Amino acid sequence: MSTEVVLVADGLEIHLDLNQGGRATTWMVDGEEILGSKSDDPVEHGMYAMAPWAGRLNDNTVHFDGTAVEFAPTYGPWALHGTVLEAPCSLQAFAQEAHSAVAQVVCDLGNPWPWSGMLVMTWDLRPDLLTTTLELRTHDGHFPGVIGWHPWFRRHTGFGSADWHLEEALLVEKSPDLSLRRTFAPAPMERGGFDDTFLVESGRGAIGWGDGLRIAVWNSHPWFVVYDADPAFICLEPQSGPPNGINDALVREVVRVTPTQPLVQRTTWQVSRVRPVG
Repeated sequence: MSTEVVLVADGLEIHLDLNQGGRATTWMVDGEEILGSKSDDPVEHGMYAMAPWAGRLNDNTVHFDGTAVEFAPTYGPWALHGTVLEAPCSLQAFAQEAHSAVAQVVCDLGNPWPWSGMLVMTWDLRPDLLTTTLELRTHDGHFPGVIGWHPWFRRHTGFGSADWHLEEALLVEKSPDLSLRRTFAPAPMERGGFDDTFLVESGRGAIGWGDGLRIAVWNSHPWFVVYDADPAFICLEPQSGPPNGINDALVREVVRVTPTQPLVQRTTWQVSRVRPVG
């Protein structure tokens, strides 16, 4: 049985791998691949969901209701990006129409996550528009959560070279140990070389390749992480909370997932092309 799911809509094509956390391994725009692979490490390729936490955990530990749960490192010294990166997923629904496609994929949070839960991903592809929805759910009990997307966008494509933008972003300052402080500063976008967290109250950002292609991103939550320190890739990552937000949400209360209140993040990726006249 194939573990690949293909969605197609008027020049857009996305391939999902159900054996790799339901991630997109390919995102084609008019035959041009915009996703890439730095390595075969699950952290370093495609576009994948992060859950039930995103980014780094301080001391690789989740603190919740007086309990401390420690997680083994998965990437260098860090327990990074949650538990579903390599999780086998199931396809719950799929529909391919003439000009649109929708897939719903479910991953169990699994071990070593100590609470019962699942991540439901919906990929809704239409002409010039991808809408992604993440839902962190539980049928019993409750637990803290942060979710998000981690795309590895190619810096150089046939459309041109990539650059990114966030609307009125505030840079979250960090300590030498990479933990986040509760201090914010206007983001010096011209600096580059970021591996940083940004508070973007509008939830709006974009990545563009020269004059040929632009993807406007709108996130239902005001958090982005940007990694552009690699000469070959840009990672523009919309999230529901900051790194370590499962322990410290910085500006809001830590989100609790309950049977009646899932954590839901919706992100739209609006694709615009610039075509030669005639």
